Order: sequence, then structure tokens, then C-alpha cells
Amino acid sequence: MDLISSKVQANLDLVFLRKRRRANFETLLQATSDISVLESVFYTLPEQVTPLFFPVYIIGSDRRSAQDFLAKHDIYCPVIWPKPRYCENVVSETVDWIYDHILAIPCDQRYGNDDMERVGDALVSLQKQI
Repeated sequence: MDLISSKVQANLDLVFLRKRRRANFETLLQATSDISVLESVFYTLPEQVTPLFFPVYIIGSDRRSAQDFLAKHDIYCPVIWPKPRYCENVVSETVDWIYDHILAIPCDQRYGNDDMERVGDALVSLQKQI
């Protein structure tokens, strides 16, 4: 780690970071509970977990369409688990499906409750679009 990164890390408020990420995750979990085109990967957040993303499966639509729709609402959801080429025709159908349908919704400490509510509203709108 370089000196600048070390200084930044030393000055992080880890208690705030953890609380904010967990609160954002919980807000998104509640916001998506009735959205049929999304299925949360995790329905509980163990005490020791501090999430960076709120992972969901896209149901009944292709992931790219969902990403494009959310990007139009300034919500950029990366595919952080792309399927490696060496997994083609090697993994089970279930694993293949997960690779093709999982999407990560950011919920890190840069975002507050208003942001998460805006994301939740966009996800409700997503259901109407796909």
C-alpha cells in the first residue's frame, strides 16, 4: 500500500462506514421485498458482515436490460462476478444461471437513506418496464 492509501485508510471512520453500509443494505432489502423481477441473494445480514453491494438476481428479464434501465436513472450496477471463459460448459446449470442473472446494487457509505430510497423507487419502476 502506498503512503497516500495508508493515510486515507488510517483516517476512515469504520464505525460510520459499517453502520451506513448495513443501513443501506437493509433499506434496499425492504424496498425490493415486493419486486417480482428481483430476488435478493441474501435475506439476512450477519452481524459481522459489512456489505459493499446489495446483490440481486434479475428474474424474467435479461440483466443487461435491467442495467441499462438503472443507468438511465444514474444507478450503475456492475457485474462483479463475470463468468470466466474456462467455466463455459463446465459448471452446472444452476451456477450458469447465477452467473447470468446476478447484479450488484451499490450500497456503500457514499450513499445515504435518500439515495437508497431513490434506488428503491427506480427498482419499483424497473418492474413496470421489464
